[in-house]
Amino acid sequence: LIQVYRMMNSGEAVGFVSAPADFQHAEEIGQGNLDVKIQLKDPAELSHLATTLNKMTQDLKENLIHITNMSKAKEKIEAGLSVAHNIQKDALPNDFPKNPNFELIASMNPARDVGGDFYDFFFIDDTHFAFVMADVSGKGITAALFMMSAKTMIKNILQSGCSLEQAAKKVNKGLYDNHSRGMFLTAFICVLDLQTGEVHYINAGHCPPLIRSESGYQYLEPLRNLMLGIMPTYEYQIGSFKLKANERIFLYTDG
Repeated sequence: LIQVYRMMNSGEAVGFVSAPADFQHAEEIGQGNLDVKIQLKDPAELSHLATTLNKMTQDLKENLIHITNMSKAKEKIEAGLSVAHNIQKDALPNDFPKNPNFELIASMNPARDVGGDFYDFFFIDDTHFAFVMADVSGKGITAALFMMSAKTMIKNILQSGCSLEQAAKKVNKGLYDNHSRGMFLTAFICVLDLQTGEVHYINAGHCPPLIRSESGYQYLEPLRNLMLGIMPTYEYQIGSFKLKANERIFLYTDG
């Protein structure tokens, strides 16, 4: 603090530096000690400065507490998302069947910790094998919950003995009735006859798969069907093709 006094009689100006005890306190605040209080009452400017500095230290302490609390809350959210990610990952089948009639492999890499894309595969009976590729609208926890429900519903209905056409109707209505409006599911659902190689499928607004044959890769001709969960009385078209020996079908999502 520099105080400058003009000597009226001599016409000279003299400057001197005053370093009161509370100036040291200000230095301590600058070094991070936010418990220091400055108490100055005279002159008025210094008193006002002290009040300002004291408020600043209080605001800094409150901001640090707020930041600490936010960091703890963020850690809890991240821990919860990590658990949700593991639950979702474990819900997808990873024990790929070893069968003399076919070979299968699949993977999922969500854009976030959790998401709405999923695959599934399971036996319906000894000679029929189902596989599914699907994508839920949206991202995050809401999409993941919808995905878990849809995956379970598709599997349970197909394994109950319903035809593919009946299964599509029931899944579509079930998703419509049991979930909030605005959520829907694109899906490619197939049933492979292990004895004949015949594949019956429904493409509910999903990306058309690729078929690899001796002549290379070709897109499977898409069926014009609505997504699942939008219109409860929608009639789905069923398609079919024959998967020959050494041919492959490649399913994917655009998430």
